[in-house]
Amino acid sequence: DQSHFLNLVMKNLGVRVDLDELNILDFVRGQYSGYTDELGRASETETYVRINFSLGEKKFEFITGKAFSEKKGFVEIDSEKFLMNDENSYVQVFEKFLNGEEELFPTVDEEILAWKIIEKFENFGKEKDLVIYEKGLDNTIL
Repeated sequence: DQSHFLNLVMKNLGVRVDLDELNILDFVRGQYSGYTDELGRASETETYVRINFSLGEKKFEFITGKAFSEKKGFVEIDSEKFLMNDENSYVQVFEKFLNGEEELFPTVDEEILAWKIIEKFENFGKEKDLVIYEKGLDNTIL
């Protein structure tokens, strides 16, 4: 989900990413109640992440999680939602690439940059405690 999100931002919205301009504003890690029972062991693995960050003047929000009331996906930039659905999903970007529209598919440099950004998020998130949430909630509650 994370690298797909970044690829959608970079390709579909024309946002250029400078790692030096990345500023994490808020980060929430969560785990649904019962996750460790399902695993059969203790775990610090998150099943929910919400990240608010800025790149230069643009502000972004990324939310992903499991066991919520509905599955929905969008990229929010400066309070405007860009829905991820059948018409603009990562799968659609890949299909366009296969049909010869190469500029829509991420370059190797963009993929490396996406993983550097994810690494920065992960390092920041390690400092955050897990918030436990109940299954079936709306994913914007945490």
